[in-house]
Amino acid sequence: MEMGQEIREISDNIRLTIENGKILSLKTHRITHSVEEHIQKAVGLILDKMTHPTLIPTVYTIIKELAINACKANQKRIFLKKKVWI
Repeated sequence: MEMGQEIREISDNIRLTIENGKILSLKTHRITHSVEEHIQKAVGLILDKMTHPTLIPTVYTIIKELAINACKANQKRIFLKKKVWI
């Protein structure tokens, strides 16, 4: 599958999940530009649906920082676990 097509499919799935009022879960091992765009799209769709579009930049920044910190914590945990076994 082509990367551009895969990104479009993920975006479509995000949109459909939010439109159907279902819980959205994004799982990743690292924060890439593509992941950031998906987060921003999801936040925008959710807050537009709730008629709070002015909160998009703030909520996006908060969620992005939480995701970055979670990825760092997971990488640190894996690194330290491997280091102990060496």
